[in-house]
Formats: sequence, structure tokens, C-alpha cells
Amino acid sequence: MSDQDEPPSKIDRPTFEATKDIIDSVARSISSGPIGLAKHKPEPWAEPLQCFENVGRMVEQKGGRVLHGWTFHVRFAENLPGLPPYLYVTHHAVWHAPPKGELIDVTPYPDERHRPIGQGGDAIFLVDYDAKPVRSPTQIAPLPLRFFAIGDDPKLSAYVAELNRNERHRCEKLYAAG
Repeated sequence: MSDQDEPPSKIDRPTFEATKDIIDSVARSISSGPIGLAKHKPEPWAEPLQCFENVGRMVEQKGGRVLHGWTFHVRFAENLPGLPPYLYVTHHAVWHAPPKGELIDVTPYPDERHRPIGQGGDAIFLVDYDAKPVRSPTQIAPLPLRFFAIGDDPKLSAYVAELNRNERHRCEKLYAAG
């Protein structure tokens, strides 16, 4: 994904409606876990981009448990004007809070470009019981982002395939540095 790719604020209503169906389809290709909204209630001490550590600290402080899974994001490839958007999923962790078992996203998103798709500020979250972060003595690293073309445009499909290759390569280097 390029930092120049456009965020979801430029998505029109028909595109958003179509994206909901794609989210369901992509979710089922990733995990059979439940999909729903995680309430966004960032903790004042929580650090952006540190969801695993943030949720671990929340569990230590208030009980409950860590749930791993995926958040959903939409972008337009700015360098490919006129093409439909693409969807990507980010490995994420939320707090499964006692006593009701609510899903709470305690991680802040100071940069709106990184806010997941959701409703009313809350994030669509796909639970994936197999999506454990990669741990080493020095780091907790996320699984690779996963990119999906929306539609069947060959240029967008090629772009998304390149994003997936680059992301796998980036994560292999990250895990090796461990």
C-alpha cells in the first residue's frame, strides 16, 4: 500500500454498500469466527499501532481476555485513477471485557487514515482464533496485511497482488530481525 493511496473518506454511498458484501466475503475467506463491531474506547495510556501490547495491559489491569482478529480498511490506488477501491485487513487485537464480553478497541487512531471501517467510530472486527501475533524475545509482530481487489479489473488485481507480495516480504524481514 502506498502512503499516497486515498483513504475511505472519498468513497461514495453505492461503493460503500457494495463494500459491505465484499467485507462479508473476505471475512469468510479468512476466518469462520464471528464478525461484529468493536467499540472504540481508547485508553489514555494506549499507544497507536501497539494493539497487542495495549490489550495485554488492559487484561492485566481489568481482567477479560485478548481477542485476535482483523479490522477492515478501504483505499483507492491513487496512482491508478478511475479504478475501484481495494480492501485490506489489518491484524489487530481487541479487549474482550468482563462481565458482558463486549469487544473494546482500546488502541487510539490519531491518524484518520488508519481508522478501520466501522460505524459511529466503532470498528468492524473479525475474530480469528488462529491469528496469533509472531512473538520473539524482542518484539510482538502482526501477521501480514492482506489485500483484496474490489471488482475484477486486471490492473487493480495486479496492483493488489504486488501489495500482497511486498507485504509478505516486509514481514519476513521483520520476523527474521526478531
